[in-house]
Amino acid sequence: MLHNSLHQNQSKSPLIHGIQLPQIKSKVASLINNICERFVTLINHASELKVWQTSDRKGHTWWNAYDPTTGNSISLDSEAEMRMWIEERYH
Repeated sequence: MLHNSLHQNQSKSPLIHGIQLPQIKSKVASLINNICERFVTLINHASELKVWQTSDRKGHTWWNAYDPTTGNSISLDSEAEMRMWIEERYH
């Protein structure tokens, strides 16, 4: 009888801190997948054109852009000029 109960316990997945091994494998796989997805997202966003507004002391608004792929940056007077620059550059 002792042999039978040992055999049954061996056929079950091993427990580590109360969690079965397949559950641990699933959680590790999920964690690795999550890390990979975040890394790809970070890489994709790192190469996106950045556009923002600034204002000087006199209240003049400037439109700024930076392209991390080329290292080019520009400051323009208006949103319309920025849109034209983007259109010419990226389309």
